[in-house]
Amino acid sequence: MNSGAMRIPRRVHQTWRDHNVRDHSAVAKRSQESWIKNHPDWEYRLWTEEELEPFVKEHYPWFMPTWHSLNLNIKRIDAVRYCWLHKLGGMYADLDFVSLKSVEPLLSDIDVASYRSREAETKNWSFAGNAWMASVPGHPIWIKMLEHIRDYPDPKGEDMFSVLRHTGPMGLGSVFDAFFKDNDASEIAVFKSSLIGNENEPPVEYAFHARTQQW
Repeated sequence: MNSGAMRIPRRVHQTWRDHNVRDHSAVAKRSQESWIKNHPDWEYRLWTEEELEPFVKEHYPWFMPTWHSLNLNIKRIDAVRYCWLHKLGGMYADLDFVSLKSVEPLLSDIDVASYRSREAETKNWSFAGNAWMASVPGHPIWIKMLEHIRDYPDPKGEDMFSVLRHTGPMGLGSVFDAFFKDNDASEIAVFKSSLIGNENEPPVEYAFHARTQQW
């Protein structure tokens, strides 16, 4: 495990259509409470649906034509989380991602972090999970991901794998792979599924994805 300083800001980002997380689902309530409880000295920010477009418009105006062209709301939710990490840094977690203990021991000496699911490991997919991520502000890999979304050759696909390849973890995995080829990526971590992974797989140590959210 790393033992150096943590450069990633102590900031947690989550998002939901409004602030009534408790009325959403038991998993969402557990998720929100778990990140706050296990990271008590971190700033917590719940972004509501009405805050998403203004943030992108203010900080990434060049991306707005792409934002408006995205054919599914899940694609916009995928895209804005990359904007948060680039502009503000910190950690993003879906509202069905549950913290088991503080992730700080994983993040020392790390500039960007993601994870691979067990299925991605087994099937050797290009995959970087975007349901949980962490980053220093300003890392160029997030701009690379926004450019991937903008330039994607099949932007209107609506099935699961089209979304995964366009704005989701397969798209992000391909961007990570390309970045690794051209840059020193020693400060980027893609954690194995036993550390950060999916529920109902072999025991996960730090946080798990319950995968209950609906598109």
